[in-house]
Amino acid sequence: MIRMLIVDDFIETAESLSQLYSLNKDVEIVGLAQNAEQLWQFLREQEVHFVSLDIEIGHENGLELCQVLHEKYPNIFIVMCSIEATIENIRRATEAGAAYFLAKPISMKVVSEVLLRYSDYKREMNETVSPLTDENIDELLNALK
Repeated sequence: MIRMLIVDDFIETAESLSQLYSLNKDVEIVGLAQNAEQLWQFLREQEVHFVSLDIEIGHENGLELCQVLHEKYPNIFIVMCSIEATIENIRRATEAGAAYFLAKPISMKVVSEVLLRYSDYKREMNETVSPLTDENIDELLNALK
C-alpha cells in the first residue's frame, strides 16, 4: 500500500488530487496538509511513502520545503505540482529533491504515469511495492468513464 500525503493550500485542489490518486486501490491517502506545519505534524505521526507538494503553499515556498523534506526524509517520493510548469520550475524542483513534476490541472493519465514512476523508484531502491500493471491502469482509466 502506498501511503500518500497531499500538501496544497487550496483544500479543493488537495481533495481533487486525493480523489484521483484514491482511484488506485494501492494508494491510501493518509492526510491532506495545507501548510508546512501540518506537513511536519503528519510526518511525525504517520508513515508516509509519497508526498504531493504544491510549489506555492500560501506564503511558504514549496521548493524550499521540498529541499528540507528530501534532506530529512530521503526515502519519501516527492512530486511537485504547479500550474506554472516552466522549465525553470521543473529544474528547481528536481534540484530540490522532487522525483517528478506535475503541471496542474492533473489528469488520471498523469496520475497513472506518476504511480508507475513511483513503482520504478521503489524497485530501484530494492523495496517491494504493489505492482502497477497495464491492467491496473486500464481499471483506473475505466473508472473515470
